[in-house]
Amino acid sequence: MGLIIGLLVGASLVAGPAMAIPSSADPVRVPLFRMWNPTIGDHFYTTSAQERDRAIARYGYTDEGVTARVFATPHFGTTPLFRLWSSAIGDHFYTTSLQERDRAIERYGYTGEGITAWVYTAPHFGTTPLFRLWNPIIRDHFYTTSAEERDNAIARYGYVNEGVAGEVFAA
Repeated sequence: MGLIIGLLVGASLVAGPAMAIPSSADPVRVPLFRMWNPTIGDHFYTTSAQERDRAIARYGYTDEGVTARVFATPHFGTTPLFRLWSSAIGDHFYTTSLQERDRAIERYGYTGEGITAWVYTAPHFGTTPLFRLWNPIIRDHFYTTSAEERDNAIARYGYVNEGVAGEVFAA
């Protein structure tokens, strides 16, 4: 009987994370808040309600709601979503790539601001893409889970599609 249980447990592990059933041991998914500062043309994202409130009260950002739900701590199969800031162009930039993060710091003058959240880098059961866009005119990175919003930003506001920043959960 022990061999059969061992094989069944082993089979569930081989099936991969997409087959995993959420349990109380899963990390909590938290909101990824989105803000916009029209004065400097910057979208800003955080999982901290306190940081969101401070950005609104002190730095001229307006609340645009919750973009997605993400993990606040590491979870099997996730990777950090790094946050960077460029004071030279007034832009927050988010990436899951260490190489891209380091290149933005070394070549483009961004400052690393740590890890915003933990996300998947490939589709996972229950996730949706977090689209990444760049506007070269106002120099702003924009992230959304809505294909319609992505397409509208490209058609009407001069954004360029930069692909998928990561896989997240719908708000």
